[in-house]
Amino acid sequence: MKDDRDSGHKKGGDKPNTGDRKNQIINNLSLPKFSAVQATVWSYATWDGSCKFEEHWKASLPYTALAHDTYGLSDYCGACIKVSHNGPNPKGGEKPKDTYGIITNECADCPAGALDMQPQFYHTMMGGDDVPGITKINWEIVDCKEAQPDAKDFKKVKLIPKDGVSQYFFKFQVAGTTLPITKVETKAKGRDWKVSVRTNYNYYSVDPPSQFIDVRITCKNNKVLEYKNLEAVYQKNVEINDNCS
Repeated sequence: MKDDRDSGHKKGGDKPNTGDRKNQIINNLSLPKFSAVQATVWSYATWDGSCKFEEHWKASLPYTALAHDTYGLSDYCGACIKVSHNGPNPKGGEKPKDTYGIITNECADCPAGALDMQPQFYHTMMGGDDVPGITKINWEIVDCKEAQPDAKDFKKVKLIPKDGVSQYFFKFQVAGTTLPITKVETKAKGRDWKVSVRTNYNYYSVDPPSQFIDVRITCKNNKVLEYKNLEAVYQKNVEINDNCS
């Protein structure tokens, strides 16, 4: 994997409407929720977006790009979302059921809070294929066990060292959490815990780097996951036999 991030694909659309966008606090997890924001379909969507999951970890949920204003420093990469159409069924009949997916990319030019969705995801949400390519939606971040009740893709959390890392240059990715992450800390032998900075291409930087580090992950619900002695030299993906929920 390249060290430089993708800039995120670009997508035009409606100008942000702060009257439509409602970023609210839901339940005690303070997960974002959006109402009447733009959704578009992107025919060239791929799993390998700005979040850089590539083939190291892949969920079977449909996927989407998230507007730059909310994407931040890859804050919601790997987050599961619930999406509903904001309005009547465009094909007539009953309103389509809520649809679940996962965030894997950034949309650099999307308006505030918008999603640019994989065709499968968009058309399921719209209730069919023969529909307009732009619409208004409601969406919110949810526990991935709600999005995927058998949680087959979220049994364990993966720690993925970046290609080319060493004891002198160490970055790693956290994948497969059921809830967003609020903080990742690392500790080299003989040192104190230190917060790792998350890059906008979804890797955590270890400073100072070391051959072995302990990792501590704090989930959105304040649950803490730990892994001892993550090793840089062999660049092996490892698993934590637990999850946020």
